[in-house]
Amino acid sequence: MGYPITANPSEEINILYEISSQITHATTPGGWLDAISAYARKRGANAGYLLWVTPGSYDASEQAEIAASWLLDDTPTLPEGTQVTLPSFWKDRRYWENDPQQPALIQEQQANQLYDPFLDSHNLHAPLRAVALLPQVVSGRWVSLLVFHWRDVVTFDERDQRIFKASMQLLGPMVETMQLARRDRHRAHRAEQINAINMTLSQARDEHEILSAVTRYAMQHDSFGTVLMYTRCDEDGKPMEVRYIAKQGELPPRVVLGTTRPLSAIEIQLLMPDNQPMVQPIYFDDHTTDDRFDEPYRESMLQNGLGATVILPLRNARTWQALICAY
Repeated sequence: MGYPITANPSEEINILYEISSQITHATTPGGWLDAISAYARKRGANAGYLLWVTPGSYDASEQAEIAASWLLDDTPTLPEGTQVTLPSFWKDRRYWENDPQQPALIQEQQANQLYDPFLDSHNLHAPLRAVALLPQVVSGRWVSLLVFHWRDVVTFDERDQRIFKASMQLLGPMVETMQLARRDRHRAHRAEQINAINMTLSQARDEHEILSAVTRYAMQHDSFGTVLMYTRCDEDGKPMEVRYIAKQGELPPRVVLGTTRPLSAIEIQLLMPDNQPMVQPIYFDDHTTDDRFDEPYRESMLQNGLGATVILPLRNARTWQALICAY
C-alpha cells in the first residue's frame, strides 16, 4: 500500500524542497531520476524509468530511449540505451485529461489493460497495480517521460498529484538543456563523419576505394561486410539486375565480383515503390521478421547469415547507377 499520506502542508513543502535541491545538484539522468524517485519509493513504487522522447510537438512520437532506470528486485528491466516504442495509449489525450502538463496517475485494472501488451512485447512479465506517467513538455515540445510502477494496490491522492506535477515542472528545463547540448554534440560528430567521408571519397581512385569511403560509417558500427553493385535497367528505367563490382568484409558465397544476378520481384518493389524510385536509404532491422519479405526470401537471407541491412540507392538525375549494401 505504500506509506500513509498525511495532509501536513509543512511536510509537503519539505518534500518539494528536497526534490528541487537534488534535481538542481544532479548532473546525470540517473541523478534526476533518483531525485524524484525518493517520493515514489516512499509511496511503494517498485520501479522507475526516465525516457528521452523523440522530439515532437503535442502529439509526441511513440519512440523513446531509456535514459535511466531502477528496480527494487530482480525482475527483468530495460537497461539504459534501450530503444522502445511506447504504448499506443501514450498519444491518447484522454489519459492526460487534455493537458500533458499534468501527471497521469493510472490505477489497478486500467493499468493492467493499458500496460500488459507493452510489457509482454519487452518480455517484462510483471504484475502492475498502478502506474504514474510524468511527461516533461517544454514550450509545447515533448522532451522526456518519467514512469513509476507499483505492484501493490495504491490509491493516489491530491498530494501525489501536486508533488508529481511540481517534479515534472522542475525536471523539464533541466532535461531540455541536456538534450540541446546532446544534439549539438551529435551534430558536431555527424559533421566530422561527413567531412571524413568526403575527404576519403575525393581521393578514391577506383570502385573499391569508393565503397570503402561511402561505407566507412557502417564498418565503424559493426557491419560485417559491404558490397557495391552496378545496376542494369529495362527500357522503362526500372532496375532489373545487378553486377557485383567491389566488396569488403565477410559476405555470402553468392557475392562473386564480376558476376551478374537478376533482382527479385521483392527487391524491385523495394527500390521502386508505387513505380517511383526510392531516393532514401532502405533499412531492415531483421530480415527474418520484416513483413516486407515473403517466407522464401526470409529463409534465403537466413541461410546467407544476413540480419540487419542498409541499402543505399545511387542515382544520377533520373538514372539508376548502383546500389551499395551494408550487412
